[in-house]
Amino acid sequence: MNHRIGPSGLLLFYVAAFLNVAILQQASAQATGRITVTVTNRTSEEALGNQEVEVLRHLDEMGEPEVVVSRMTDGNGRYVFDKLPLDGAHYVVGTRYLGIPYTTGHLTLDAETPTHETEIDVFETSPSDEAIEVSALHVIIDVSADLLDVTEIVIVRNTDNKTFAPEGHDNGIALTLPPAAFGLQPVTPGVENTDHGVRYTQPLPPGESQLFFSYRVDRKAIDDVLTKRLEYETGRVQVFVLPSTQTVSGTNLTTDGVREIGDRSYMTLSNTVGMSPGMSIGIELPSVPRWQDYLKWGILGLVALMVLAGVVAMVKAEPVEPERERKEEKPERTPEEMELAEKEFNQLLHSIAGLDDQYEDGEIEEKVYRRRRKNLKHRAIRIRTGA
Repeated sequence: MNHRIGPSGLLLFYVAAFLNVAILQQASAQATGRITVTVTNRTSEEALGNQEVEVLRHLDEMGEPEVVVSRMTDGNGRYVFDKLPLDGAHYVVGTRYLGIPYTTGHLTLDAETPTHETEIDVFETSPSDEAIEVSALHVIIDVSADLLDVTEIVIVRNTDNKTFAPEGHDNGIALTLPPAAFGLQPVTPGVENTDHGVRYTQPLPPGESQLFFSYRVDRKAIDDVLTKRLEYETGRVQVFVLPSTQTVSGTNLTTDGVREIGDRSYMTLSNTVGMSPGMSIGIELPSVPRWQDYLKWGILGLVALMVLAGVVAMVKAEPVEPERERKEEKPERTPEEMELAEKEFNQLLHSIAGLDDQYEDGEIEEKVYRRRRKNLKHRAIRIRTGA
C-alpha cells in the first residue's frame, strides 16, 4: 500500500525544514565574536579618527600571527571588528602612530567571552631622555670561585606624556656595566652591547617598561668588589646574592639579611632612599682562595720548614753564645718630625680623596685606581704608626 503525504503533512515538513535552517543560521551567527577598539592620542587627549587599525590572530602563543583584517577608525577613533571565529584563538589589535607600533594585550574569543571592548593609547614623540628614570634596579649575583653570573632587571619609567623616541640608533637609553663584565646576554628585545655598557634602542612610551639582561664578571679582575655606576635617577636598588652563606658588604647599600624567594635563599642588600645620577653601588665579596694560592702557600710552608730544620740543626751543633745586646730602641720622634709627619699624612689623605674623585668621574681605569690607592694607603699607615 502506498502512503501519500497530504497537504497538511507536506506543510509540516516544510515548516520543520525552515526551522532547522533558521536554527543552523542562528548557531552559525552565534559562533562568531567581535572586538571594539578605540584609539586615543593621550598626549592631546583626543580621539584619533581615520587611523588604521588591524586585527592579528594567534592560534598559539609561539606561532606567528596572521593579519585578519585592517580598517580605519571613525571620527570617534572607534572601529568594530565582527564575525571573528570563537575558536579560542588569541587576538591582538594594533596600530602605528608616527612610525611607532602600539598594541593591545592578547584577547581570547570563545563561547564564554564572545566580545571585547578595548583601547589603544598612542602618544606624540620626544627625543629627549630628561623624563627617563629608573624606578627600581634588581641585581641577582650567582657567586662561584672565579666568576660572577649577574642578572639585571631594570624597571625604567618615562614620566613624560610623550613616547621617548631616540633620534638615531646610538641615542637610546644608556646603562653602564661593571668593570670586567663580558658575555652580555640580552633578554629584552632592543638591549644591545656597547663599549661602555648597554643601550636600549627601542621607543619607550609613558609609564614603566622592563629591561632584562645578564652578563658575567671575572672576580680576579675586580678584586672581589663589584661596582656599578647609575646613569639615571634611581628610586630603589635591591641586590640578591647566591649562595646566601656569602658574607657580603655594600657601598650605598644596607645589608638586609637572608630572604627566601621560591625554593632558594638569597643574601640581600638594598637602597630605598634613592640615588642620583653618577652615584655608584658596590658589593664586596669575600676572597676565595684559588689553587694558585694553595700552591703558593704550600711552597712557602715547605721552604719555612726547611729553614727551620736548618736552624735547629745549627743550634744543636754550635755552642750556646752569651746573650747579645738588644738592639737600640728607636728614639721617639721630635715635635718637628711629628709635625712634618702629620702634614704628610694629611696630604696623603687629600691625594686618596682626589684619586677617588678621578675614579668616580671615569678619568682613570679600575686597576690603576686600586693600585695607586693601595700604595697611598700603605704610606699613610706607615707614617701614622711611625714604621
